[in-house]
Amino acid sequence: MTAATLDVRTAAPDVDLSGVACSTTALQQLLTDAPTGSVVHIPAGATINLSDGPVTPNGAVTLDARGATIVDNGTTPAFALGPDNSGSRFIGLHLQGDKGGRPYGNPMHRAFDCAGTPAVGADGDTDTAGWIRGLRFEDVSVDGFQSAGWWMQHCLDLAYRSCEVTNCGYAGFEHLSCWNVTIDDPHVERLYGKDANHYWQSYPIAFSRDQTEDDLARYPRSRWCDVRGGLIASTGWEGVETHGGDHITVLGTRVHGCYHGIAAVPCPDSTGADIMGPTDINVLFCTVESGVSDGSLGSGIKLIGAGISGRRTEAATGRIIGNTVIGYGSGRTNTGANGDPSTVAAGVQLYQTDHVLIDDFRIIEPSPFGIALWYDNTSARIGRGTISDPWHDTFANPAAVAIRSTGNSLALGEITLAKGTKSAAHKNAAGLYVSSNANAVRWTAKPDFRAAKTSTLGGAGMSATDFDIPDLVDLPKLSDNPTVADISAWATSAGLAR
Repeated sequence: MTAATLDVRTAAPDVDLSGVACSTTALQQLLTDAPTGSVVHIPAGATINLSDGPVTPNGAVTLDARGATIVDNGTTPAFALGPDNSGSRFIGLHLQGDKGGRPYGNPMHRAFDCAGTPAVGADGDTDTAGWIRGLRFEDVSVDGFQSAGWWMQHCLDLAYRSCEVTNCGYAGFEHLSCWNVTIDDPHVERLYGKDANHYWQSYPIAFSRDQTEDDLARYPRSRWCDVRGGLIASTGWEGVETHGGDHITVLGTRVHGCYHGIAAVPCPDSTGADIMGPTDINVLFCTVESGVSDGSLGSGIKLIGAGISGRRTEAATGRIIGNTVIGYGSGRTNTGANGDPSTVAAGVQLYQTDHVLIDDFRIIEPSPFGIALWYDNTSARIGRGTISDPWHDTFANPAAVAIRSTGNSLALGEITLAKGTKSAAHKNAAGLYVSSNANAVRWTAKPDFRAAKTSTLGGAGMSATDFDIPDLVDLPKLSDNPTVADISAWATSAGLAR
């Protein structure tokens, strides 16, 4: 059949555009009859009730619903897409659930549930032939779903532009084994999460894999995913997150009021053992604000590899460049307990990493450290930046940079510790605080630690031998208020984004 342009008012008159009667069956019939390649228009101001959903198009369609609303007050997805729907587009629609403000529940109550088919090729590698390809979402908003806005599995070449998720239970844009994903100008706000070990865990933007499956060929890590610009705010856990992702870039994004701002952490297997670290992670020119001044939220940017102290499974790698981190650090659980019992939290926190570069940073009022290296960070390099008023109310040695365990080799550059207006029992105790001599440190430039009570605390017996470090990246010549397009163009030219 030839692709057609269809208006729901004439092509499916049984669809109730007032939203009173459930129209799941009528809209499904229209989408079943529409030949692949068709454009289906829903008029502005229309409301269609899909509470008996989901609906699934027949092949690739464009659903142009600018100004229209889809209501899903049930317990199933509004739209369920599979490989046959590759190339579909959704434009301008608003999806409204009835479970806003509630924590996670009804796990299938999602606006979009999209699942390709996992497979392994004859060579034993991932076979993407059955994955969903080329989905596009433009100006789509989701509110009030108790599970997620988008739940994407085994998808390839995904693109979102100016899409929004608010007042949902668990996830905004969840990606499991997805490759080549671009999310431009996202907005995710108020995810309520689920209680996991006394933390309200929720995932506004996530790139991971199905951790209950141990077949890494069928269920590979997510890779080649970019987040550009946008706002992530007031969610219970991490703003942007990857479990063991590869080539993940977050640039020009503002994260506000999330427990952890941006977190690249290891991915476990079905037993809970970490099997892969996040690799080639780029966090570029983001602003990560806690929105609090009491130290109740966790670390602002986290880069953590797989393994335990002294035994590495896979190191985390990447670059953290041009970021501003404000008011992050120690954290508390939802019961009020200390969220940082080992005192290793910071504006930027690393452990089990290799050749990580941190440069051109501004870290304001972190607790208790601006940048903290816990254990087994090999050949890390901290370049130029400013850390203002590291503080803590009980820990006596807050510092700009801290080495909190062993197995670290670190090159330090032109770091400035600045004195601000923070009031705390302890602040600016040291420029560099070192817990163990079993580390190696060298300086590539002279720091300015004049605002500290002492330049260095501990580490008098550390090695100062030479070791390999990552090269600095040529920083962009940006204005004081660069656009996301400016940052994206520089990151692409520097090989840090697609």
